[in-house]
Amino acid sequence: MTTLLQRLQRIFWGEGRADSNGTAPALQVKVKCGQCGEIIATRIEKAYELQEEFLAAEDAASDEAPAVSGYLLTKELVGRNCQNPVRLTMHFDADKRRTEHSVEGGELVEVQDSD
Repeated sequence: MTTLLQRLQRIFWGEGRADSNGTAPALQVKVKCGQCGEIIATRIEKAYELQEEFLAAEDAASDEAPAVSGYLLTKELVGRNCQNPVRLTMHFDADKRRTEHSVEGGELVEVQDSD
């Protein structure tokens, strides 16, 4: 029997993607809220959540399609007990390898890559 929460999740987010079963390339990230200290965990699927960044127009040849220079992730996380948002920003290279990060309203505790 499905719970009310499971039914609501299906209504708002659908049945899920075929590769959203935990086997797709992803990052497991934990951040700590700067105000209450709560640890907030999230999963970031590299195939869907990263935004492409392109070379500047003057760096790219005019007759070619724009080349992807890297990827960007910006995500706001909120804990269960605290409503203060923690903003996570991560930059990736063209091969989706993490190059740098910043956290506003907290600190990065752990990153596990599941490639």
